[in-house]
Amino acid sequence: MNLERAQESVETNQSKAFPNGGIYIMRSERIYLAAVCHRIGVNGVGPHKHNDWLSFELCADGVPVIIDPGTYCYTGNMEMRRLFRSTAYHNTVVVDGEEQVPIHNSMFALVNPFGDIHVTDWKSSESFDLLTAQHTGYQRLADPVAHQRTFHLDKKTHQVTVEDSFQGKGIHKIEFYFHLDTEIICEIEPGTVLFSKNGCPVLSMKTNQSQIGLKLNNGWVSRAYNKKEPAQIVSWGTTIDAAVPQAIKHTFFLQQGPDSEAEAKVHA
Repeated sequence: MNLERAQESVETNQSKAFPNGGIYIMRSERIYLAAVCHRIGVNGVGPHKHNDWLSFELCADGVPVIIDPGTYCYTGNMEMRRLFRSTAYHNTVVVDGEEQVPIHNSMFALVNPFGDIHVTDWKSSESFDLLTAQHTGYQRLADPVAHQRTFHLDKKTHQVTVEDSFQGKGIHKIEFYFHLDTEIICEIEPGTVLFSKNGCPVLSMKTNQSQIGLKLNNGWVSRAYNKKEPAQIVSWGTTIDAAVPQAIKHTFFLQQGPDSEAEAKVHA
């Protein structure tokens, strides 16, 4: 990544695409979102790669809310090494309990001849950002399925929508994961999650699915090698027929200030 261009993005609140590195930055005056769409390592072998296709980080008003948990370790603890590399330890979707790319017992190599990731759409304007990408890591399943994710940022309302769809065949179990920063506490209500820091609401998340079983689990965040801190993980799962077109949406609303969800309802 070109550090000067990246710094320019930070200073000017501009959205930026870094296609060679597979990183896409969406920004408004109050929202920062980074989406991961990079391919596996060199020639399909990823010594340091994690199973993070279509994962993302999300900050609101400078507060990290949904984050990447980090790496934690390499050779010192094989179990924790695999955990922090796993699909479920990133803000993406697990299909049928499988990894996007098989991890096996290797300390470093992450090899998948079946899967890849492709960005199919990137648009950035004064009013919105839009990113659509698809990975085929689950094409190796007995009933193959491709996962597509679209990120949309409305720069006027600062509303973020993450839309997932699945194309293929067969019945599949899908699980969504959202890893929270160590200082974020959340409350779960039917179909809604409220994220707070130091007792102050920051964001809320809603889905377009009814009667889902949102779960709050204990996890870890690692900010430095061989160090980890407790953090919360929001997750939920459902069953889909991959042959039937459907879109599962998660929408994030600000909870403070003139563009908050409460203010939007008042002026609706």
